[in-house]
Amino acid sequence: VDDLIDDGKINRGWLGVQIQPVTQDVADSLGLSEAKGALVNDPQAGGPALKAGIKAGDVITAINGEPMDWPKDLARQVADIVPGTKTDFTVWRDGAATTISVGIEQLTDTEKKAEAKPAAAEPQKLADFGLTVVPNDKGNGVVVTDVAPDSAAAERGVSTGDVIVSVNAAGVKSADEVSAAIAEPAKTGRRAVLMQIEGENGSRFVGLPVATG
Repeated sequence: VDDLIDDGKINRGWLGVQIQPVTQDVADSLGLSEAKGALVNDPQAGGPALKAGIKAGDVITAINGEPMDWPKDLARQVADIVPGTKTDFTVWRDGAATTISVGIEQLTDTEKKAEAKPAAAEPQKLADFGLTVVPNDKGNGVVVTDVAPDSAAAERGVSTGDVIVSVNAAGVKSADEVSAAIAEPAKTGRRAVLMQIEGENGSRFVGLPVATG
């Protein structure tokens, strides 16, 4: 109400990220002790988060030292920050917490969405996950051409046409690179791997369980 009286409009803070909840699979893949916080799946080009150094795969766990449990907490708190205010975000990255200071900006309506379609190439199987993939002829990653209906990937919403862009923050361009990226966390006892996936609804992260024995 005060904003409307003073400025004739509502001033809402803008961080410039697309986020998703931290599931237990995601927490396991990142070494987080609890499934809390907001997982950044797409820092928007030109947005304050990207300018400050927040990256896809980061988990925002606190704002100005105040713990944050759910993505809706982040959205609500950022919206209440006065544009132009420097704000400290606690971020979990590479197995450790760090603090990144971000200059919050005025909310805009700009949104960017990625589209991905299957490519015509020789398919390769990722048997452990029930996935069949081909190289993406339109950019980085591999395109999912088939998902076994009873697989862990299917249970977590991976579908035909999705593009697997990275595995545990490592970019991938073939099934062999996906398999190599999967092998590393299995050696260290991690119970899941984190895949960045682009689909018709934009970019997101999916934690998939791996065999450790």
